[in-house]
Parts: sequence; C-alpha cells; structure tokens
Amino acid sequence: MFTIILMFIGGTPGSTAGGIKTTTVGILLIKVWSILRGKRDATFMGRRFSDDNVNRSLTLGFLVAVTLGIAALILLTTESIPKYMGFEYIIFDVVSAFGTTGLTLGLTPHLTVIGKLIFCILMFMGRVGIFTVMYSVLTTHHPDDEFRYPEENIMIG
Repeated sequence: MFTIILMFIGGTPGSTAGGIKTTTVGILLIKVWSILRGKRDATFMGRRFSDDNVNRSLTLGFLVAVTLGIAALILLTTESIPKYMGFEYIIFDVVSAFGTTGLTLGLTPHLTVIGKLIFCILMFMGRVGIFTVMYSVLTTHHPDDEFRYPEENIMIG
C-alpha cells in the first residue's frame, strides 16, 4: 500500500517521474490543514498559494483518482486475477503504469488487448500529464466563454 501511495504521488515537477507530483500533494495537504484550522487561505512559511494553484491541484488529484478508478474497474472485468491475489493486484499495476515506474506484480505480461490499450493510455497520460491530455481533448472556444455567471455560496459538509 505504501508503494502504491508513493507511485501515485510520483516525483517533483521537472523530473521524468510520473504521478501527480509532490507539489500537488503538498498544496492539497496545506489547503486541508488551513481549512481544518478555519483559515481562508492556504499558507506555508509566510507565503500564500493562489486559489488558482489550489483549484488546479484539486482538479488534478480528482481527475487522476477517477481515471485510475475507471481503469481499475475495466481491468477487473477484462483480466483474470490469480486466486491468491485481490483487488490490489490490479491497483498496483494501474498506479505503476500511470506513475511510469515500471513495477508490476505479474499482471502486465498476461494482459488482454483491452488491458494493453488501457495501460498504453495510462502510461501516456502519466508521462505527458493529465492536464495536457484533457486540455487537448476538451478545449474548444465558444462565444459564451466571454462572460461569467454570478457567484453563489452553498453549504458544504
């Protein structure tokens, strides 16, 4: 489990490591800590992180978790799991593929065609970056993008 968490986090930005990056996890932890203390801003060592940085970090973490979850669910239905292994057999290899670490519990050599395609997509997203992939797929310019709706505050939790 510890190895899965480390592969999910990955390395520092600018390195060749995959994962969501240490700075993303750091900003998320700092924001959670500031919310628990009743603070409005995410601050660390006399500096305040912009709302844009916090929102991008939250979006990245959410998108990666959902992507890995969907990939794991698809692989659970298409791949055969040995009797002595459980769900972690799939999760480990899925997170390893996204984190581009090259580790496996033995699933990778026995993948079906669907599994191989999913692993290729995960490795591509992990290397290029999920924001880059999503931005290239989802970005279009609409005329209604030039105005903003009024803000609304709702109760959460």
